[in-house]
Amino acid sequence: LPWVVRMFFAASVGFSIPVYALFHTQALLFGLALTVVAFLGKFLSGAFAATSPHPWLSACQVGCAMIGRGELGFMMASESLESGLLGDIAFSATVWALVLATLGGPLLFKQAARLNSTVTHGHQLGHSHGHSQGHSHIHTAA
Repeated sequence: LPWVVRMFFAASVGFSIPVYALFHTQALLFGLALTVVAFLGKFLSGAFAATSPHPWLSACQVGCAMIGRGELGFMMASESLESGLLGDIAFSATVWALVLATLGGPLLFKQAARLNSTVTHGHQLGHSHGHSQGHSHIHTAA
């Protein structure tokens, strides 16, 4: 049943997009600007989720995970278009920002997770290696 809901949701939003306005220069440029703001805002929201031992890594990973969340944005943009609050160009720019964030978010999250894994794994190896050297040094001195 969830796939039916997703298909209905995608079709309802898809049919409301004015294709002629979607590729208008102003919609593309404004959409890119909105995308940058959306990426930065959602990425920076990860700073509030920082945890130890690598707070910047957890903040980066949470921020990247937040970027791809745009389902509510599509619904709000569609309702705003239907009620006359948004024109075709503004709606198309909003759609661009939501689509780019939805597609780019998982890609950035994957990179952040890979970085987190690399740094965490490297830190554990270095920590355990240093500990074993110190431990063996104590045995040789005793």
